[in-house]
Amino acid sequence: MKTGRKYTDMYVDVDAFKDNPELTLNTLRRLGFKSAAITHRCPGRDLTLVEVKSTLGLELASRLQIKPKNRFELLKNLRVYRSRFEVIGVKCLNMDVARIAVRDSRVDVVSFPLENPKVRLTDKLAKLCEAAVEITVKELTEVRVPRHLILQRLRNDFECASSNRVRLIVSSGASSVTELASPMDLSSIPAVLGVEKMESLRSVSEYPYTVIQRNKMKLGGTLIGNG
Repeated sequence: MKTGRKYTDMYVDVDAFKDNPELTLNTLRRLGFKSAAITHRCPGRDLTLVEVKSTLGLELASRLQIKPKNRFELLKNLRVYRSRFEVIGVKCLNMDVARIAVRDSRVDVVSFPLENPKVRLTDKLAKLCEAAVEITVKELTEVRVPRHLILQRLRNDFECASSNRVRLIVSSGASSVTELASPMDLSSIPAVLGVEKMESLRSVSEYPYTVIQRNKMKLGGTLIGNG
């Protein structure tokens, strides 16, 4: 895929690298990705990340995906792990967590459980939101909710994000090489639900890539943040 866009899969589970890291990396490159975030679901660092980082041709970032049960657990995790990972994603299991996560500058990406209509992006949250809102293909394929309800939910979420200028990120969420998807496949999800084409492409390129690069600069001490 010859393009000037730096396509990025913001959520590739570390399990996708465990059996055959080279195959996963080669697949990501072949699909057209410039970078990817290797995602851990528990704080313990995995040697797989150290091993695959030596491979040239693909920019990699370390990501921690957390699912705090309450605001105190969220704040504790951010305090302990923010400096250890280049990307922090928060799955908001309830609105109490969501209200803190969307406006905490230490959170890069937030997501909401598709199976729970009571926990979602609202206009009130979106107006406060500093993080990007993420949708993963893996969750879309696994959620046990009627398809028409999921499509309606996503359409409403996308409209809410767009009207409040909240960045939208679409990732694979892949935990195996067979679950990886091309940038065009990922960007087609918001596109078919009414998101403008260029904005859909930014959801798999500019938005995730900028998050990763900015945080690498922060952790490397080359960027001065607010305050």
